[in-house]
Amino acid sequence: MIVLVLTLSVAACGNAPTSSSPAQLTTKPNNNSQPVSAEATTAGIDLSQVDVCELLPVAEVEAVIGAVRQGSTKPTRSLDRERGCHYVDAKHVRFYEVELYPLDQWNLAKRTLKDAQPVADVGDGAYLGTYSDCKWLKVLVKDRVVIGVRVGDEKQATALALYEVMLKHLP
Repeated sequence: MIVLVLTLSVAACGNAPTSSSPAQLTTKPNNNSQPVSAEATTAGIDLSQVDVCELLPVAEVEAVIGAVRQGSTKPTRSLDRERGCHYVDAKHVRFYEVELYPLDQWNLAKRTLKDAQPVADVGDGAYLGTYSDCKWLKVLVKDRVVIGVRVGDEKQATALALYEVMLKHLP
């Protein structure tokens, strides 16, 4: 079963210019962007009690996307077991989402993204592609979780910076 996160803000994706620049990446996780065995994708973090909005300090998200619009930070709705948080930048009114998926959904990462391309040197495997006219980065953190980042500014650098923030705060 393909599980996809639906949001009401799909129309917020766009290619408008942005003046905010993503934070510098501070870590460089191991990666070979190769398929990972089924055994490596069956356990992981129990997401049932995880609140991504509580895990991620807004100040660290703002360091990446600029000021967050007041009242826009909220948990994303889940169709399955994934958990996430939705942000809207105050300047350009673009949305950003950081999602955590169970490990058993890793094998769907490439199939759910249009024009999915491997991203080297990120996590234990990563793909960047388009879904619903927005850029998505999906990263395997072996034995823990799949991190998904959806960026309204369409920039890989923004997606990577938000991934780094989430990685730092994983339970």
